[in-house]
Amino acid sequence: MATFIYHIRYPEHKNKIDYGYIGLTNNKIRRKAEHWTALTLNSHSNHKIQNAFNDRPDDIEFVIYKEFENRDDASLLEETLRPIKNIGWNIAVGGERIYKERFNEKTFNIENDFIDDRLLAQKFNFIDEKFTKIQSLSRKLFKPFVDNWSRSKHAVITTNLLNEYDIENKDHNSTVAMEMVFDAWSAMPSIFNGNWGAVPHDMTSAAFAISIKLNSNTEPLNIKLNLLMSLGAVIQEMLINGSLYRLNQIDAFLIDQIFISYFSNLSETDLLDEIATLEKAG
Repeated sequence: MATFIYHIRYPEHKNKIDYGYIGLTNNKIRRKAEHWTALTLNSHSNHKIQNAFNDRPDDIEFVIYKEFENRDDASLLEETLRPIKNIGWNIAVGGERIYKERFNEKTFNIENDFIDDRLLAQKFNFIDEKFTKIQSLSRKLFKPFVDNWSRSKHAVITTNLLNEYDIENKDHNSTVAMEMVFDAWSAMPSIFNGNWGAVPHDMTSAAFAISIKLNSNTEPLNIKLNLLMSLGAVIQEMLINGSLYRLNQIDAFLIDQIFISYFSNLSETDLLDEIATLEKAG
């Protein structure tokens, strides 16, 4: 029987999975009816969804995020997207296993059906490392400073990558890079705020920021091509020297997203033609 991961959200959260509500069902029509009945009666057990509905009843929508043939696979993805309480409009953790089971039994989750996570782990030597109590306390006490420092590091790496392929706009790239980093943090706030018990490597964070910009579909072809080549440089570094970096379970999740973004954009015919032209000119 097919099992679905669904996303209750506002339209502007289409590409922001950290927002809205993530759920699992094998009957999407009935599940939506159950939610909308409770919402219409103003009696939904989840106050976050209820408040969102009450604020904008005509905007809230129910969409299918992904379909699975196996319920266990769907449950694993729900765990990945909602590993702790209070992400987006979810109150409880996602999945169908208790909290201790999921973190004792696995290092990381990725949603790509074609990736063997054991082989991926061997290639990158992912570490299962989470914040100590002191680190967690320090991050809370000095959150503004920690966040600004982290975003600055991500922006510097992103700027360097942009400069590599966009020489003409070097003076402007630092501003663009910081905007891209802020967009990445907005797309996955729970990850970059450390809510998953760890944060991604700076290189992964910069690559994710570029992938978010690539997926926006608002850039002219020449800018998109520069972004694609910048992201390709990071991917090449990961493939060659990935095992030398201290990458963790958060990196594993983002790397999956980064690679999917890269190959999805690379497959666009006009970009392929541009790359072929550049190679001939070289």
